[in-house]
Amino acid sequence: DANPRPKSCEGCHLDGEDSKAPNPSIKHEEVFGENTGRHLATVSCQACHEPYRKTWRFRTFDDTLGYYTNFDNLMGYNVLADQVAGYVGDGKGMAFPSPAYAMQPVYGTSPGYGIPHFNMVCQHFDADGKGIQSADFVSQMVNYFNMNGEADPGHLVNGMPTNFKFDFWKYFLQVTYENYKKMGVPLKYDQKYDNENFPPLYYANGINGYPQVVTGEPVTIMTWVDVNPQPDADMSDLPYGGAKILYIRELNAVVKAYKRPGQIGVVSPMDMAMIPPNDPTWAQNSNVGRVVIKDSGYVLFDHNGDMFPDIWWDEDVKAVQAALTTVLKAEGESDPHPVLFIAAHYFSDSHGIKPAEKALGSKTCNDCHGDSATSAGAHRVTDRNIVYVPWSPPWFRDENRFMRYDKDSGMMKVTNPNGLFVVDGEVDYIKPMEANGLRFLGARADEVLKLSHHQAEELFKMAGEGTILGSDIDTIEPMTLTPAEAQTTYVRQVVNGPWMDKQYFYVPQDLKDKLQACGFTPGKEEVYLSGRGFAQAYTLNYEYEGEAASAGAPATIIRLPFTGADVEIWTKEANNKYFNLDRQAEVVGHRGAYVLVKVDHPGEFVAVEQGAGGDSSLMNGLWGAFMK
Repeated sequence: DANPRPKSCEGCHLDGEDSKAPNPSIKHEEVFGENTGRHLATVSCQACHEPYRKTWRFRTFDDTLGYYTNFDNLMGYNVLADQVAGYVGDGKGMAFPSPAYAMQPVYGTSPGYGIPHFNMVCQHFDADGKGIQSADFVSQMVNYFNMNGEADPGHLVNGMPTNFKFDFWKYFLQVTYENYKKMGVPLKYDQKYDNENFPPLYYANGINGYPQVVTGEPVTIMTWVDVNPQPDADMSDLPYGGAKILYIRELNAVVKAYKRPGQIGVVSPMDMAMIPPNDPTWAQNSNVGRVVIKDSGYVLFDHNGDMFPDIWWDEDVKAVQAALTTVLKAEGESDPHPVLFIAAHYFSDSHGIKPAEKALGSKTCNDCHGDSATSAGAHRVTDRNIVYVPWSPPWFRDENRFMRYDKDSGMMKVTNPNGLFVVDGEVDYIKPMEANGLRFLGARADEVLKLSHHQAEELFKMAGEGTILGSDIDTIEPMTLTPAEAQTTYVRQVVNGPWMDKQYFYVPQDLKDKLQACGFTPGKEEVYLSGRGFAQAYTLNYEYEGEAASAGAPATIIRLPFTGADVEIWTKEANNKYFNLDRQAEVVGHRGAYVLVKVDHPGEFVAVEQGAGGDSSLMNGLWGAFMK
């Protein structure tokens, strides 16, 4: 869209967009010493300075039965009145009438806010008498109106007037806890910190162009895909073999009726979890939410106490699978094969930044490091349990996986042709877990970091958009390429510019597989120019296996930020402490705030005004002699 990109910490603190924002480098050096550079390069600002939140958050969208009930508001099920019968408890399935929703697959615009679960595992919660386990916090609606400056609390939400000094959701949450205690759950919780929310961390392509640990919010979608939409076509090279995500109208078509529970809390969640598949006795219990499948009359029950029926047992999956097969055949497919599909997509998050004294690492390295099981006070972020679905259906077992992510090839491979579900390769680590007395689908934080780091590195190295002949590159000046370079096939390597702008470098195809690094530092920095002194510039790190290209070999065409009149290119190669004037680099074009440059060796590169250097008498006095 046309909206400007959101600002990040670097803009004010490193790029000088706010003169009152201090450069944090010196303060970080006081805490981290010689490890400062490593921390700033591999960990985003938000990862430490957003240690917790107290906000209402999305987490799980369970669309496995379509939108059989309308919970498109923060009050969720409280507004579900049966307009036909005039009472709660026996309404028919409510599909959205809007053609826009009917036409879209589940990944289209979603009218729902996600199932309003109050289940959680957290740092201050013990529900099994075994002590508190270090864990990510999960809750859909907590502390929304009293967030202590975390975000806009809102004085009016969906027409419900609220006193923002009264924390409604915190009160509701604790009422829920107390009800569990009455059921016999050995639950203990910290009333002051019950809703502290620890954001998950994962690797992504950071603002400096390299894989960084960043703060993110994974939003999980559960739906169905058809893994055999075109039986006669070879789609083996497509993701998931060309699987088709089913449309809402197709999912809604299998539901005959949704029967809402007459009374909430009459049946304990422990009993609900054990309701047998398609049980005729429980099908007559008006206090359990149920969905009835068309034609077969198969009944799905609410198994986790949220009032919304779940696909719970293997038999449930197969019953819905059969119904969807009928629907897809009626639409003209010859041999459909629907399976459940789970994906979780991370959204970057810069909300809830805390002052320095509350940041991770401000008091002790144990904020992030150390073994929390053996070291007193250790709070190792890698020990947390990250929750993607706040319940754990029994059908989620490895032997039921239709496909599995293969790390070596980066592709999904069929593991069981009769499997019931697929997990997106990006979150292959999702598995059944238990912590603080609660079962859920999740992963340990170290598993998340490990796989996301692998994928971020692969994306970093593989992010090319096709190839182009040197003679067809229209952003460089004519006659600046050698005849060999004009006939060279180049990969259009995607690089994030310092302003989060998308740029293309042109890497010889033979060099692409050797590429190890290709990205900018977060903002301008002081670089030492040999014989000149310090200058400010954006630094590009361009690395590949091996030494400089042999004489006559095609050069790489990079872009360097520069808005002056006369440019010089300086390079710091391996084992050098400072930058030297690169007399081999050749400027071959100008485009916007960049110059295009041919280079024939790896290293760090900057573009500066001719004669730059020596502007900072303080820096030259402190470091000049040492650098020389």
